[in-house]
Amino acid sequence: MSQASLDDIKDILDHYDQDSVLIDGMQYHFRPNALQGASLNARYNELTGQDHPTFVKAQEQILEEQIKNGQGISVNGNPTVYEQLKSNNMETGNHNHILNRTNEIILNPQEASLEDISSLLNYFNGKPVLIDGVAHHPFNDQMSASKLNDRYKELTGQNHPVFAEQAPKVINDLMKDKDMLIQAGAYGTDYFDKLEQIKQGTQQTTKIQNNEESKKVFTEERDKQRQLDASVRTQQINAMQQANQNTQEMQQMVSETTQDNSIGDMSR
Repeated sequence: MSQASLDDIKDILDHYDQDSVLIDGMQYHFRPNALQGASLNARYNELTGQDHPTFVKAQEQILEEQIKNGQGISVNGNPTVYEQLKSNNMETGNHNHILNRTNEIILNPQEASLEDISSLLNYFNGKPVLIDGVAHHPFNDQMSASKLNDRYKELTGQNHPVFAEQAPKVINDLMKDKDMLIQAGAYGTDYFDKLEQIKQGTQQTTKIQNNEESKKVFTEERDKQRQLDASVRTQQINAMQQANQNTQEMQQMVSETTQDNSIGDMSR
């Protein structure tokens, strides 16, 4: 969809408010679903700079019906994709979106660029992204995210900010169901031990980063104050020197005036 021509997109969206179309005496049921329609309109907007009028008129009603019927799945307690679409709170991407390369990057983090690592971690445990008519729910696998963050830290010396924020949330949610997950055989105790290590390591690194940032801010403020103090002292010294110079000039003028108004030891 994100590569379709304007003519093709327009031909579909012109009939978006219809359930079917009659072609050469045959009825074709073709209406795209709400997610596909949103992606088609995103491509139309990209090519024309505006939304398709038929789509705008029909989409709100379609979404309301989906929401009313309880369609869609809520992930991580977020609203459903239909509710997010209705509130214009869903990102729409194209075939080049970083989420389309999730597996490639996670499997080979050492070969990925810093930009790709950082871009993918920006979506860790995040909201869904609509790509070519499909809602892609970003990865929330803690081990995969840790691999990416290790590579990011190797290249930058710091934790990725989104990873530092989301990792404790993901780990805490898993820890709440630890006993049930172990009993069900989903994970072993070693997995949760590893999660605890990741959490502690992330918090420790973040604490060090915060301390370093605090020191940096303190140093910058101290240097600014020193520069201000030095500037004030310079101004005071200059003012004192000017005052002394003015005093000397006045004394010189008085001396010259006294000499002009005296003859020998007698003054006029």
